[in-house]
Amino acid sequence: LAHQWFGDLVTCRDWGHIWLNEGFATYMEMLYREHREGWPAAMAMFLIDLDGAMADARGDGARPLVARAYDDPGDLFDGTSYGKGAWVLHALRGVLDDDRVFFAGLREYARRFAHTPVETAQLRRVMEDVSGRDLRRFFEQWTERPGFPALSVSYRWDDEARALRVAIRQTQDTAKGTPVYRLPVDLRVARGDEELDRRRLVVDRASTEIAIPCASRPDVVEVDPRAWLPATVEIAWPRADALAALAHGSTFVTRRRAIARLGELGLDAEVAAAMGAAAPRSSWSEAEAMARATAKADAEVAMPLLAALLAHPESRARAAAARALRDRKGVKEAVTLARRALDDPSLRVAAAAGGALSRLADADDALDALEPLVALDSPRDTVRVDVLWAIGDVGGKRAIAIASRYAGERETPNVRRRALHVMGRAARGDAGLRKAVMGKLVKALDAPDPRVREGAIAGLEALGTSDAREALDRIAEHDPDASVRDRASAAREAVGKLVGDVGRLEAVEERLRGLEGERAALRAAVERLQKRVESLEKR
Repeated sequence: LAHQWFGDLVTCRDWGHIWLNEGFATYMEMLYREHREGWPAAMAMFLIDLDGAMADARGDGARPLVARAYDDPGDLFDGTSYGKGAWVLHALRGVLDDDRVFFAGLREYARRFAHTPVETAQLRRVMEDVSGRDLRRFFEQWTERPGFPALSVSYRWDDEARALRVAIRQTQDTAKGTPVYRLPVDLRVARGDEELDRRRLVVDRASTEIAIPCASRPDVVEVDPRAWLPATVEIAWPRADALAALAHGSTFVTRRRAIARLGELGLDAEVAAAMGAAAPRSSWSEAEAMARATAKADAEVAMPLLAALLAHPESRARAAAARALRDRKGVKEAVTLARRALDDPSLRVAAAAGGALSRLADADDALDALEPLVALDSPRDTVRVDVLWAIGDVGGKRAIAIASRYAGERETPNVRRRALHVMGRAARGDAGLRKAVMGKLVKALDAPDPRVREGAIAGLEALGTSDAREALDRIAEHDPDASVRDRASAAREAVGKLVGDVGRLEAVEERLRGLEGERAALRAAVERLQKRVESLEKR
């Protein structure tokens, strides 16, 4: 529906401005969720879009939102156009700090340019006309430059001045064009549930410091608690303050950050108990953070918390807890909890439990649990796709047989793509299985759907053999789809490196065997010499 306004009524003049279609559509989805389900539920999902956009912006994937140069328009349908585009609109809403102005600007944009192709500058001028604000720097830093800001926040209490001294540093790498941003940063400080100060600070330098007068030392320090900024925000809470933020943070965003900080500092029984007490009333997003925070904790600390999270009312939280069990190999309670979660009424949770058993149980027991799950239908085949991946983790002949049943033409392209990839993964380490799978993967390279061909490419990359590299050569040079050619080229390079590494390893092993032979011969010669010496001494 959003595309009827942004994509049909108003559309981008050229592919370089595709975010005006896709970013708008993504943000309209967030706004609808906010209207229907409330801000916390909408923002929790929206933060997932931000994670995807940031992943695309890492390394060589970083590009400006407005693309001035590109090889193929298909390359622009990525996390930058969708996720970053949506978050730039959200940041604009935060900068304007008045929903009446923001939405009036969107209405005027749609009215003024109805049935007209547009560029980003036209959106900027409309928002300037409606708001009366100069937005040139905002649009330049967010649409013409790559990357995202990263904020590192520290603070200390100045008892003599009766003030909290807060330091905010922008730590993003600016070497490849990412700027030092001008950001409106909301700060909130409190003592328990008592708010002491709330203000908006403009951060436009690499390092900014501010003193906040307070009658007493705050124990809750919040930065951008409403998540207006498309940024990573790391707050150096001491342990006690992180616990206070968990208990008294004004939004789930603050509480989620506090949970992550406590995980970094290391979970002990006290912290795990505090999280367990908060778990029943936490959002699924906070519960996910709790499950992740157990990663480095000892089993006796982590398992009671994971058990509590497996009883959470929201299925996303229970699924996160089930996934966290994967890393508890050798812990009997983890196996018990995973088997119990197989019977969860949510397919998402059952699939996550099956994935955990792929690591916790032996191969046959794991596949006994996974095989019924992979047959279950779900929206967009999400359960089948996830369970297939877990089957690949188990590996072996039986895993390949299960995956191959879902690689045929009766299945959807996404399922086939995953099944083909899994077949390659499941054959790793066994020359006979690699040979058996090879022909099926090569045949799938000729499938009409590019998603299926990409699955075959991933499977061949997982095989990692010289024969797989030869098959990838052909599709990297001749596939009609540019994205498939790019994927095949990357896989070919990875396989070539692996084959070279294996060759070098085999040469080293051969040399070691030679040295071992030389050592044995030398040892025998020494023994013969010793016998001669002993014989002479006896004479």
